[in-house]
This record gives sequence, structure tokens and C-alpha cells, in this order.
Amino acid sequence: MESGMDSLSAVEFRNRLSSELPSLDLPNTLIFDYPTIASVAGYATEQLGTTSSPIAIAGMVLWTASCIRGVRNTCAKAFPLWQGSLSTETLDQQCWLKAAYFPGASSSCKTFHSALTKGVDGGVEVPFTRWELEEVWDPNPDAQGKMYPRHGNFVEGAEFFDAKYFGISPPEARAMDPQQRLLLETSMNGLLDSGLTKAELMGSEVAVHVGLANNDWIQMQSWDFKKISPYTATGMSFSVSAGRISYALGLKGPSYIVDTACSSALVALDCSATALRKGRCMAALNTATNIMASATTYISFSKPRMLSAKGRCFTFDASADGYARGEGAGAVVLRKPEDAISAAATVQTPSASLERCALLGVAVNQDGRSSTLTAPNGPSQHMVMMIALAEARLAPQEIVHMECHGTGTPLGDPIEIGGIKSVNASRSAETPIVLAAVKSNCGHLEGPAASTGLIKSVVMMEHAASMASLHLRQLNPSVAALHDLPGIFVTESVCISKLAGEMAQKGHVSRLGGGLSSFGFGGTNAHGVVSAATEAGEAFRMELAKKEAIAPPRPLPVAFERRNFAWREVGYRFLRAKPSEGIFEVAMRMDVYEVVKHHVVFGSIVVPGVVFVEMALEATRELFGAGVRITDVNMMFPFVIPIRTTGAEPAAIMRFVLKSDTRFQIESTSATGTVTVHAEGGINRAPARGEEAEVDNAAKATPVDLESLKARVVEVVPTKDVYAAIDGVGLYLGPMFQTAKQLWRKEPDEDSESTVIEVLGRLKLDDGVPNVGYVLHPAVFDGTIHSLGTASVGKNVNDLKIFGGVGRVSIIQSENFSQQDEYWIWLSIKEKLEASETFDLKAVNPPNIGVGIDFSPASSFSV
Repeated sequence: MESGMDSLSAVEFRNRLSSELPSLDLPNTLIFDYPTIASVAGYATEQLGTTSSPIAIAGMVLWTASCIRGVRNTCAKAFPLWQGSLSTETLDQQCWLKAAYFPGASSSCKTFHSALTKGVDGGVEVPFTRWELEEVWDPNPDAQGKMYPRHGNFVEGAEFFDAKYFGISPPEARAMDPQQRLLLETSMNGLLDSGLTKAELMGSEVAVHVGLANNDWIQMQSWDFKKISPYTATGMSFSVSAGRISYALGLKGPSYIVDTACSSALVALDCSATALRKGRCMAALNTATNIMASATTYISFSKPRMLSAKGRCFTFDASADGYARGEGAGAVVLRKPEDAISAAATVQTPSASLERCALLGVAVNQDGRSSTLTAPNGPSQHMVMMIALAEARLAPQEIVHMECHGTGTPLGDPIEIGGIKSVNASRSAETPIVLAAVKSNCGHLEGPAASTGLIKSVVMMEHAASMASLHLRQLNPSVAALHDLPGIFVTESVCISKLAGEMAQKGHVSRLGGGLSSFGFGGTNAHGVVSAATEAGEAFRMELAKKEAIAPPRPLPVAFERRNFAWREVGYRFLRAKPSEGIFEVAMRMDVYEVVKHHVVFGSIVVPGVVFVEMALEATRELFGAGVRITDVNMMFPFVIPIRTTGAEPAAIMRFVLKSDTRFQIESTSATGTVTVHAEGGINRAPARGEEAEVDNAAKATPVDLESLKARVVEVVPTKDVYAAIDGVGLYLGPMFQTAKQLWRKEPDEDSESTVIEVLGRLKLDDGVPNVGYVLHPAVFDGTIHSLGTASVGKNVNDLKIFGGVGRVSIIQSENFSQQDEYWIWLSIKEKLEASETFDLKAVNPPNIGVGIDFSPASSFSV
């Protein structure tokens, strides 16, 4: 701090002052809230109840009055320039629609609500597709060029985009900031949520206000000048982020971006509300986004220790150690209340243009000369809340729910609660306020941080229930010290309508109100006040209900045909390190552990044999090119992985070792240093000859006749029966590994000498499973093997067979094979003995039905 104090000395100063003036209630954050001797003296004077001459202190006394009329008078007296802004007009505006793309697989508002209700934690280790974490991670915050968190709240598939839908060429899409891409898709889906079509939007007076604060893309463009193209300038421009939405959709209203760091989205909402109130547009699109494209910002925020080492926002908790970064995008549209009435008379689509809730007030201010440039300031937060309440014409006790900024920092949380306490000085225990923070669920999204809070608040008003915050077990002592605030810190769902009803019966609440705070680290604060739908909105709902039976179905969000525009060239996942020539290693943690933990044998996580095959395929292709084949693969010893509970445990290392030009082995080194060989096999780099060449050539020239197979292999075997049978003999396959979606089998004909059993299957990875950096995803790879269980369903089989080896693995088709939406497998079980099976396997993909991977022969053995 500029006063020369650090956090410890600031607390010591407060403690000494408390001992000298025991009648004063001094918060631990005193010096941060009142950074000068004069302001401390003013605060003490107010506490003692004496008259104070400074306008700011006099204003503060009036701010804490319980009657909201006093707020308007104080604004006018203390700050004459505000007289015009506090007009007699009501701000009431409607949030008509929304769209979300948030962490925790929350790709829509519906799934976001579901994730919050279920208490989903959106935190994950840094995805492989972003950057190689091991290169930039160090637990020491002072390590040069390193970041100390391993986790963040990432959205899956940020590199994918439907450029064609927006008329954007592939070269231009590739040069665009992924934030621009996500803004386009989220904005489009948000507008569609109102029933508007793309054609109807063209030429409309809709404003666009974008909250944006992350400049990762701009930094990345400076790394390689050779990549600069005609599209680079617009692709990395902040201003174009808003302009591109207006251009793509033909929106004619005001269009610009707002960057006030962590309060950007809520300040942008203030801009939307102002433009709509002043008649500058007929509707306003408020949207914001953040994509963490590089490690640069992580590293820069690590140096001042702003981030949580545990990668979570422990909001209000004693273990709070900084915030967890997050990314995503959100969008809402504002319209005037009277539009609901006219729309109800003409609307033909059920639930379209539906009012979600009412926006009653928004306010923005600045900390000014606070203790430091980035330190929060309680009195300024107090003031912005009171201004928003004045605009909303609500008293503090009418706010039933407060969506806090709540980043989970030891200093910021107590300051924010202190500000809320001062606003609610007259609140009684009969009117408790519910305190929550969505950042505990999905992290701090920085620029669009308020988007998560706003959409959560909208959903809360629709369902009249508050969703639980996570990671709150023991209150931060500095928060707990504010014991006389009548508040409820939600650790489980709270019925807001019931709470509001009880308060209404006692005459405390006339309308269900919710607050939303967002504070930028540059000192710009914003606060919004929302409520349940207006009477006009409720009438609108009734009108829509009458038309629902005869109306056409409501337009759904666009099913974007997204393609990959990755900004990072991703290598193979199992080749993360190359300690020496011919050796590749990967630690069994992060994304690798997240895969193998779904393969559990008799209660222990056991790396599936197909992972050894996958690693061998990756390594041999990396060393020798695409034409290489691996042969005579034998499984030697199981690789058991200890369960990881915290993520900080030492991890075993899996290793590919090239033993010679024709041999390899897969081995591991445990956390204690024990080396174990798990598989070995051969390498054939020579062109295929003889029968082998004939098989390969036939596979390339003659696609698999899938329709013929479907006509021949017709006995349906329910996949649930197959997985139940597999589980029954000791192998549990988690959700990721249950890739078989349809299975059929054909027993040998009674009059045939053949003993071959055929199995046909359709395999598919579940949506949201990361699928980059593989020859074939291990879950699909394992599905090609465990589908053997289809042949045993309904028979007297009570032993577990595991993948024992393969004679030859050929990659007939390699281009983008790992990226297919679905795969078909054809298993020919040639020999089925009590203790073993021998089979051939072909994995193919539609629509060309060319052979992708050919196993012949392969085997499994009882254990």
C-alpha cells in the first residue's frame, strides 16, 4: 500500500486502534476501506455518532438510512451532478432472452442451471489443447516465467467455430480471436431464444454492448510475424468484436466494447440499459466473453499471487487463497416493459420473446484514490449498491438474494461483505439476505464474470430458488467477524419465494429483488438490481400459454456445424516428454488420468491394454512416419494406477522405449521408482508383402459393405446387458468408456462348419469428451475390444477376459480418423475357448466405410 503498510501491519494498526477505542466496531479491512488518516478519523466520528463536517462522511451517514427516500436526497445533496441521472422515470427493463457457454459442460442456460443445481465443479487441469502445462508450471510463485496453479475453469471446444453460418472464410476465421468466434455463436443463440430469426434481425435497431478484457490473442500474434495476414488486424481488434456481431447480423444500434476488467460485463449492461432508456435502440444485446488462449496472463497474475494455488474460488471460506480463472461467454437481451404487451398480442411462437425477469437498476462508480491501484474499497462498493437501489426504488431489505462478486481472496471477500453489511445496517434478523457466489461453481471469468452472475440471477428469478455455492466449509475469520449482518451463506438450495413470502407477510418486501455485484481490479465497480417478471411479463406468459396448442414449434438454438480452427498445433497426448532419442514419457495425471480412471478391474484402476497400443502407434508414427505397422504385441504385466484424490500426489510415469529398429516395449516407473514392463512388440517399417499386402490393398480398394453386415448380423444385444455382464465379472467401465451405443451378433449357422461368431457395433464418444491428440481415443479403442462381451451375453460365462495381445495393427486410413463422430466395428471371433478368445477386428467410419484400423489376429485371456 502507498501508506507503507502491508496486510499484516494494516491488521496490527486496526488492532491497536481497537484497543485504544474499544467502543468502535473496526473491521479488519479498515486501512483498505479508509486509506488515509482523515478518512479513518471520519469513519471513527461516524461510529461515535458525532457530527462530521466532510461531505463524504455526511453522505455516508445518509446512505445507511433505512428509508430509500434518504438515498435520493443524499445523492442530490452530496453529488449535485447526479440529480439529472436520478430521474423520476423508472428503469424497469426486461431481460427477454439469454444464452450461455460456461465451464462445467454448460453449453446452454438449461445445462448451466442444471450444473448449478447439481453442484458441478467446473474446475479442470489446463487442457492439453491450450498449452503444455508441464513447460510453464512451477509451485513456486516466484519462479521466472512460470504459473503456480494447475487448474482453471475451461470450456471444451473453444477452437471450433461455424464460420460458414456467418459467411466467414476459413482463412479469416483462423485469424480471428476465438473470443470473437464465441461471441458470434453465443449472441446468435441468445437472439434466437427470443424467437427472432436471422432474417428478422437484419437492419433492426438492436444495440450491441460487449464486455471484453482478455488480450491473449493480441499477445500471441506478436510471437510470429510471419503469420500476419490481411485478416490479422480485424481478427485481434477489441472494437471489431462488437462490430463483427453488428455486421454479421445486420444490427444498426450502438455497438461497442467495454473493458473495465472484471466488471466489464456489468458495466456493459449499464450501457445497454442507458441506450434503451434513452431510445437509442429498440433492444440491446449485452454479451461478454473470455478465452484463455495462452499461459501469459496466468503467469502475469501468478507474480502478485492473485490466483488460487488449488485452482478453485473458495469464496468466503477460511481456506480462500486467491481466485481461479475461468472462461466462457454469456448473452442477454434487454427490451422495454411495454414491448411485452404489444408482443403478446402478435406473437405466434410459444415461449418466444419471453420475459425472463426485470432489470430495475444498474449503477457504476470508481474507487478513486484507494489504498492501492488494485485493492477493493468497501465504501465505494457500498455507494454503488445504494445508487443502484435508488434507481430501482427498492429499500435494502427488499433485496432477498445477493449474487456477490466473491472471488475467494482473503482480502476481497471481507471488504465486500463489509460493504453489504453497511448497506444493510437497518436490516433485521426477520429479513435475512441470501449471499451466494457463482464463482465457486465455475471460476472467475474476468471480463464476462457478471454474465455468469446475471444469468444465474435470471434463472433464480424464473425458478424462485437459489443454487448452492461450493467450497464453503468454514467462514473466513474476517467475514465471520461481521457477525451482525443478517445473512445466509448458501451451501444448499434455498427457496427464495418461500423466504420472500415470509418477509412479505411481515410487511418487509413488496417485490422479490436480487442484487448483483461486479468489481474491476482497476477500481471500476458496478451493481445491478433485478426482480421477478413484471405484471406485463406475467400477462405475456398467460397469452403465450393460450397460443401454445396451435403455435408452430419454437426455433431452437442453431445446431452449428463447427470445424476446428485450433490456434495451437497439438501433438500426441501420450508423447508429452522425450528425455532421449527413442524414448517418450507421459505422467499418469491430468487428462491421462481422467481417461484411465474409467477402467477399473476388481476395484483398482488398471491402464487398459489398448493404451499401450495407442502409445506405440503414436510413438512409431512420430519416429518413422505413417506407414509403420506394429506387430506381435504381447501384454506382460498390469499397470495399476493409485487413485488420485487431490491431484498433488506423485504420479507414475508411462514410457515407450525403442529397444531396436524392430522392437519396442512399454514400461512404467512408479512414484517409488520401481520399473515394470507392461507390453512389448515388434515394428515393421518395410512395405507390406505377400498376403499382408493383399489384405491392406483390399482394405483400401474395397470399402466394408456395412449394409450387407447389417443385413446379416441382426440379433440385437442391448448395450446395458453387455455392460452389466462386463461389470458382473469384475471390470467396471466408467461413463467415458461406455462407447458402445448399438450392438448386434450372429452365431454360426447350425448347418455350417464355421465356428465364427460375428459382432457388429456402433461406437461413439459422449459429447464433451476431449478428443484431440490421439490416433484413436482410448475409450473408443477399448470399445472395439470390450464389445467382445456381446458374444457372451445370455450364456454361462462367469470369468473376466482381458486384452492379451495382437498379431498386427495396421492403420489403413489415418487422416482425421480420430475425429469422427462415430465408428463401426466388425469383430470375427474365430476361436472361443474357455480360457481365451482369438478374433479379427476392423474399425471403420461412415460415410466412406473405409477400414481405419485393422487388428488381426488379436486375443483375450481369462484372469
